[in-house]
Amino acid sequence: MNLLPGRARAESETTNQSGTATLWVVAATALLAVVGSLATTVVAVIAAGREADTAADLAALSAAAKGSMSAGRSTHCDIARRIAAAHRAQMTACRAGPDFIEVHVEVQPHGPLGAWFTVRSQARAGPPRVVPP
Repeated sequence: MNLLPGRARAESETTNQSGTATLWVVAATALLAVVGSLATTVVAVIAAGREADTAADLAALSAAAKGSMSAGRSTHCDIARRIAAAHRAQMTACRAGPDFIEVHVEVQPHGPLGAWFTVRSQARAGPPRVVPP
C-alpha cells in the first residue's frame, strides 16, 4: 500500500529520464572535438602561411645573393629549391631575369585537416647593390 502517491509518481518520472544527461555529455564532447579540430586547423593554416612567406623570402634572397644573375637561371633556381626544401616548402616555380629572381613555393599545413589545404607564397629579389656614399 502506497501512502504517498505523489512520491511514487515523482520517482517514475525520474526513471523515464535516465540517460538524458549522458546524451548531453556526449553531444557536448563531440561539439568540443569539432570546434577544437577547426581551431587547430585555422592556426595550422596561419602558421603555414608564415612558413611559406619565410621560405619564399629566404630562397629568393639566398639565390640573389649568390652573385651575378647572369650566372645562369638553373644555378639560382637550384639554390632557391634547396633553401625552400630546407624550410619544409616545395618550390613550384622559379623565374630568373638579368637582375631579379622570383620564387613560388607551397607549404602543406600540419594538423588534423591540414591535408585539405595548400598555402602558396612568392618572393622576388635581386642582387645586392652598393650605393656610393
